[in-house]
Amino acid sequence: MPAQPPLPPLLTPYLSPPESSLNVISSVLAATGNWLVLRFLYATLSASPGSGAVTGIDGSETGKKRKVVLLSFLRNWDFWRSEAKKLGLDLARLADKGLFAYIDGLSELFYAPANASAASTQSGAIPIRSTGPAPTRTPQPAPGPGNTSPKPSTEPGVARRLHFSGNGTAALDGLERDIVSVINQLKSTGDSEDESEVVLIVDQPDLLLAATGPSRGIGATEMTEWVMGLQQVSLQSGYV
Repeated sequence: MPAQPPLPPLLTPYLSPPESSLNVISSVLAATGNWLVLRFLYATLSASPGSGAVTGIDGSETGKKRKVVLLSFLRNWDFWRSEAKKLGLDLARLADKGLFAYIDGLSELFYAPANASAASTQSGAIPIRSTGPAPTRTPQPAPGPGNTSPKPSTEPGVARRLHFSGNGTAALDGLERDIVSVINQLKSTGDSEDESEVVLIVDQPDLLLAATGPSRGIGATEMTEWVMGLQQVSLQSGYV
């Protein structure tokens, strides 16, 4: 069988949305959300002629270059890097060139370093020596989630790891500040005279809603306002 093109011809017209648009990418039969996001990444970041230009409302190219910030709450950096490479897209190289940034919203989203340090300090305390009979030796309990050593805060290709702290809109505002800082950093990377626009893609924000919910003061209304707020700092936003 002949090799399939990275972008199916019938899908190509939908991969260049107009400026300042908010696009919902959802899974359909035989085309999962991450499959569609990868094609969107390819269309935006591919080195083919004209693929990096922004399309205006009238369909004409504005001459501005596109950069992409990908925030994923469900899939890690290794997944996106390996799957994009199958399409001929080297995300690590694009990140080095200041055209792409990945935000990890999965691995340490609910990780609390303060709890881990407190637990390790308590477990490392030296007990007072007693002159009584030696206690019965018991097996050490298995380390819980709070006792594990923290992962490195950064790794090649990962611009930032998100940490959820607090409740309600205050917690979402904290996440937004971290995301905005990455967007601003990507905008300022490269030639200052070269106009560029940042496309923000949020993968599986419904996982954040499911993992928090009313018990953390976050519902559908708060999530909607949060996504709309992110759109204000990025000229284009897409989310799955």
